[in-house]
Amino acid sequence: MNQMEWVKVSWIPMGIWHRNMQSNQRRPIFFHHIFNQFFHAIPAKSTKLFITFGYDRYEGSIICQLNSCYQFINMATSQSLTSKCVFYLLLVFTCHSNADQWTYDNQTIDWSGYTWRIKDGYRSPGPNYFTNDSISVTNDTLTLTSKPLSEGKWSSAEIYTVSSLGHGTYQWIIESEIATLPPQICLGLFTWEDNAPEVFNREVDIEISKFGEANLTTNAQFTIQPHEVPGNIFRFDIKPSPGRSQAEFTWSPCGVTFRLTKESDEKQYFNHTDTRYHMAHGNENVHINLWLFDGQPPTPSEPVTIDISSFTFRTLDETNPEYIVPCITQNSMLPNVTAISV
Repeated sequence: MNQMEWVKVSWIPMGIWHRNMQSNQRRPIFFHHIFNQFFHAIPAKSTKLFITFGYDRYEGSIICQLNSCYQFINMATSQSLTSKCVFYLLLVFTCHSNADQWTYDNQTIDWSGYTWRIKDGYRSPGPNYFTNDSISVTNDTLTLTSKPLSEGKWSSAEIYTVSSLGHGTYQWIIESEIATLPPQICLGLFTWEDNAPEVFNREVDIEISKFGEANLTTNAQFTIQPHEVPGNIFRFDIKPSPGRSQAEFTWSPCGVTFRLTKESDEKQYFNHTDTRYHMAHGNENVHINLWLFDGQPPTPSEPVTIDISSFTFRTLDETNPEYIVPCITQNSMLPNVTAISV
């Protein structure tokens, strides 16, 4: 038989997670106990799990093999929660070897010296419909596209490196105009580790977006997670002008420095230093995405395309020392630097 044979399908409540609003810590109430019971009771080789989950305004689904399910559960629970949520697993028992066709982000591209996986499926952020054909590479230029799909839906685009790079300088050269994106569109350049919710996924962001608020007077931000902490978001406004943009951050053991330069007759330059983010590197990956805030279509309702000509990573040894936050005592901590435009 060439088709997958469905032996058993069942909904199973897997646990309630509660978020402490002050500490921002998420704690499982009975999740792992139940998951372990089912995990050890399932035949290992011919079985896959189809995981669906939902909370607040987010829901999604992923498929994984048994030995990697914990990673995706942690990914699901690392999203921004506002109160309590109930998770479910839909167990799908399969009998035939073609179940191995069900993989997680199995399409890759080679670009700018790295191998990248293409995000695929109805998933966070947004949620959005991430599609393989929203990503392309032409003449060494990466193109991310948000475009209309059927039934009023829109696509989003995301890639992430297979490898983890660690402390150093992350730099992107953006050829497209980024100052006039529709308010629903977000261009994200960031690090993220799926399996590290206890350290907020080691997420450091450069985000170009008004996050759905058309009347905002700023259109970009440098962000350290958790973003709810005062001072972890630094907003600024990029003016439209001809010329490419260079966005970069340097992540070191004792902080992060951000920089964005917009080339034009009157160059725009923005920078910011965060001295509080003391984070060891782990298994984080580099991500680039173009997505729709709350999954809402852009206004005007036209496809949005971003071209990025290169991504470059430099180790701390290769980085200009002035961009590296020195490790100093709390009493002499450097103040955060403001943005300037020249």
